[in-house]
Amino acid sequence: MASFYLVTGDSVSANDFVFVNSVGLVFKASALTQAQATTVGVALNSAAAGGFVKIESDAFVATFSGLSPGDMQYVAVASGEIANYPNWINAVVSGGYDGAYLTPVGRAISSSGIEIERGLPTFISASGL
Repeated sequence: MASFYLVTGDSVSANDFVFVNSVGLVFKASALTQAQATTVGVALNSAAAGGFVKIESDAFVATFSGLSPGDMQYVAVASGEIANYPNWINAVVSGGYDGAYLTPVGRAISSSGIEIERGLPTFISASGL
């Protein structure tokens, strides 16, 4: 279990996957840029801008819902959210994006739990989907 506290640069909700910007503030992750897709983990509590958020980067977290056990989860296009691969592709294509960064964040172990397994972002061109 690897958890730590950081200061938020904007409001963050529990279960949001987050990244750290160049000055060390936490923001909701998104698949739209490489920096935003490079997650440090998942927020365990909600915090307003300037508040402290506890982040889990490497453990089982069972505070989600609607997951399909066995599915790998990725940073979604929508800020802070995650998606399985088919939903990730659908969001990129239906959103009209040129592409996005596919970044694994963990595997669903149950309908409410993810084993956090962060990976590096890989750009996927929409023309390749």
